[in-house]
Amino acid sequence: MSRPGRGRSGRLTSSRPLWRSAAAVLLWLHRSPELSCVLPNAGEVDGRRMEVKLQLCKRMDQAIRARDELSATICLDEALRLWIDLEAATFSPLIDLAAQEGDLQRAEQWFENAQLFSVKLDDVEFNSLVTAAANQGNLSAAEAWYDKAVAAGIQPDAVTLTALMRAAAAVKDRSRAKEWYRAAPSLRVAPNEVMHSCLLHALRENATEVEECFAAGRLQPNAVMYNTIIDAMARAGEMKSAEEYFQRLCGEFRPDAATFGALINGAAEQGDVDGAKEWMKKMENFGIRRNMVSWNALFKAFRHRPGSEAEELFEEMVQQRHAPDAVTLISLIGFLGKPRVRGLCSELKVDYDRIIREPVVNRAVKRADPHFQLSEQYRRMSRFSLRAQRALGATGTDQAETCR
Repeated sequence: MSRPGRGRSGRLTSSRPLWRSAAAVLLWLHRSPELSCVLPNAGEVDGRRMEVKLQLCKRMDQAIRARDELSATICLDEALRLWIDLEAATFSPLIDLAAQEGDLQRAEQWFENAQLFSVKLDDVEFNSLVTAAANQGNLSAAEAWYDKAVAAGIQPDAVTLTALMRAAAAVKDRSRAKEWYRAAPSLRVAPNEVMHSCLLHALRENATEVEECFAAGRLQPNAVMYNTIIDAMARAGEMKSAEEYFQRLCGEFRPDAATFGALINGAAEQGDVDGAKEWMKKMENFGIRRNMVSWNALFKAFRHRPGSEAEELFEEMVQQRHAPDAVTLISLIGFLGKPRVRGLCSELKVDYDRIIREPVVNRAVKRADPHFQLSEQYRRMSRFSLRAQRALGATGTDQAETCR
């Protein structure tokens, strides 16, 4: 079944060396009983060849477990030279590893390597590729891999749709995320808690939409859903509503760092220094340690009230052995000035020059989402196994109708 609406299709680019293509042809000839006469002794599977294969597979397994892709690549090349067959189990963890790290190009390369051995890949590997694109925030690539999966006869499932919704959320395409959620019944996929949480996450910048979808849901809200609506209310400046949802969450679940990160950030955006500090205290009362996300959100509040209090807070943070990052220093520079921040770092023996040169990518991510634990929760939830996804809901499809 084709994907909903219109979208750009992607094209895989091959970086396969010529010798590998030739080796793949030879491997196919070696497998073919009709053409086995082309290669001398091609039909013989003696004990020595089996021993070599077992040793090679053992080395490949060790490389995969150690996440040593260089050694895995060496084993792959050796298998091609020796005309040794490999199975899907060899490539699946390598594709998945690249996917979870958001390295789409590497995941695609391992997919192509599997094709060299004529390995039949199933929904697990295709879902990993969609996930790789989602983790990279590449919606067009995620949808292109969805199209390739459908063309290969793969039935989309909750994992597939969750990854596509996450990709849409990454580029802030709320309408596309909703389209994929609504497509679930026609694709014979039962929406579950993970999908519904992901939809709320995609809508989080529009508090009204989030609240409507949260109220319309027929699934029992989980902690991640509550965190999302608290985040949406706090972003919209509706701190009273955010606190009401916080109280409801506490009646059913234990709040976590993401919960308080959203509330501290919401108060800080309103310039409510005392409110942000109060949420920080509540966080500690629940036994949750302060982290850099909560510290940086708190410093943000001092843009509206600069002075010695911010300097004292920075000193307290360092004394509690929380190493400041580039976001911390940039926030302080905004209202204290660079000379004063340099002086503070010198007094507290903080390496200003090293921290301020942190990778721009990490800095941009933290600026865009100062309480990024929410995104991490969706990444973890989306890694549920296919069996677990199906167990969450195998029959009902009415849930997708509620957020139209």
